[in-house]
Amino acid sequence: MDPLPPDSVRIPAWAELPLLLVLAGVLFFSGLGHAPLWDDDETRFASVARAMLGSGDWVVPRFHGELADKPPLLFWAIAASFRLFGETNGAARLPSVLFALLAVAVTWETARRLYDRRIAWWSGLALATSLLFSAEARLATTDSMLLALVACAMLIGAGQWWKRGASFHGGPIGRGAAFAIGAVCGLGVLVKGPAALLLPVLALWLFVWWMRPVPAEASFLQPGPVLHGGWKSLLAMRPLAIMAGVALIALPWHALVWHETGGDWFRVFYLQHYAGRLAWLEPITGEAMQPVQGHRGFPFFQLVSLLGGFFPWSVFLPLAVWRMFRGAMVRRWNGQPHPAARLLILWLMTWLVVVSFSSTQLPHYVFPAYPAAAIMVAVLLVRAVRDPDGVARGWLYAAAGGLAFGGIVLAAVPVIATGAGVLPWMPGLMLVGLVPVACACVYALLVHAGRRRSAAAVFGCAAVALCAAVFRFAAPSVGSLNPMPDMIRSADAAAGGRARLAAWRTSMPMVVWHAGRPVRFCTSAEEVATFLKTGPDACAIVDASSYGVVCEVLGTNARIIRRGQPLLRKGEAVLIAAPRGSGAGA
Repeated sequence: MDPLPPDSVRIPAWAELPLLLVLAGVLFFSGLGHAPLWDDDETRFASVARAMLGSGDWVVPRFHGELADKPPLLFWAIAASFRLFGETNGAARLPSVLFALLAVAVTWETARRLYDRRIAWWSGLALATSLLFSAEARLATTDSMLLALVACAMLIGAGQWWKRGASFHGGPIGRGAAFAIGAVCGLGVLVKGPAALLLPVLALWLFVWWMRPVPAEASFLQPGPVLHGGWKSLLAMRPLAIMAGVALIALPWHALVWHETGGDWFRVFYLQHYAGRLAWLEPITGEAMQPVQGHRGFPFFQLVSLLGGFFPWSVFLPLAVWRMFRGAMVRRWNGQPHPAARLLILWLMTWLVVVSFSSTQLPHYVFPAYPAAAIMVAVLLVRAVRDPDGVARGWLYAAAGGLAFGGIVLAAVPVIATGAGVLPWMPGLMLVGLVPVACACVYALLVHAGRRRSAAAVFGCAAVALCAAVFRFAAPSVGSLNPMPDMIRSADAAAGGRARLAAWRTSMPMVVWHAGRPVRFCTSAEEVATFLKTGPDACAIVDASSYGVVCEVLGTNARIIRRGQPLLRKGEAVLIAAPRGSGAGA
């Protein structure tokens, strides 16, 4: 292992991880329930959990009577949180916070095994204060849970080759560790499907393969020995033990849901929402794989999303990856390859490359690789402090420029969102961008003065301050603009009690969650008009552009009870009812 000179660590060893978790917990829990649930995913998942709790059916996840398109582990966790703390915004997000804290702890332990305590501290801090990780830790979605479980599987694998207080040693994975990897990945399968098993195991298998000594006569022109090494490496992974762990955890629920739905859930999830996103299956199936909800992306989308989501630490990431890749191949070009560098490169690149073949592209697809990115950046930062000649000052100035540029982009986001019609003018949000800009100036001055340790501390404080500004102040301000809760209350007031609701061309999950009752999903203006005529307590939420079509079908103008712009969506939504005296209910 690469020898690193010890730092003068003032924090006692036993207190480092608790202090890191307290810092992360303050960031994640602060204002957790202040903003209403944000988007279709949060409201859909919370609605599934609420239905599961209310019906007592913990086997088949359903959204508004239809089969949900995700496995049940997140729904179970949210439903348990609802039972303990009530059906609140904070309770829906609590499981994500807890798994995010687990991910921080696991990343810290992984970095400590691969390197040392100082790198472990900066790894945990970088992960906890990256923008997308902080966001996902506060959202009722599957991503925080999946990342934590993938990190656990990678730690179990790394623990086979880096024992406590010892350098790297090769060898096959023990059967117990392989079974544990399978069990953890089985939990991941219950979160988001087979990717939670295939990608971590693929990364670990490639690492074992890469670390096997290759015979001198082997080459790409004579690939036999190399491929034979791949087969031997696969056997060294104990695949039967891994599959036994997966089967123990994931198979019972899959058998139950197959029995309860007659295989329908498998068709919804595995065929439509899972295999349907894999662009490389198109030549096999003969069917074009369409992006879900139009999320097509563009070439290198995942690379761009990694740089954005891992901000502010992504300003160090290109150099960190390059140096890690160089160490993975031949350390300093004249020594032995660095095993930890190889593991981290494979962890990052496996996710980055594989998810780029999905026909659907979203920023959180590469999210489980964030712990690897955090450790890489931590290694670079600590080495820049310990060995000033090892990292040129120009690279650190470039990081300051990247931090300032990111702040300018953050300041421009509210302007762009206002121009796109998805947010009203909120000039106060632009102040968030001043945090990284100001810290970039201080950081650059300290680098210029040769005070790299102080510069690193300022950067860490900047990351903490940026997360606090975004998620404690800016996000609740934007979330308070969500008009849906007020629309539901207005519908009840107009109906003189509990309104019957319909929705068309608007966010169905948002309506269902905030209504807390059955909502009729309409597919045409005729359905909306027919529903409004069923009684004075019938109200519908439609987008403003569809209002005129509904009125044409009604033969008169529908009564507008309330208007509002859905959160981060173009155009208004309107709450309408049949006009008074129109004969509704006759």
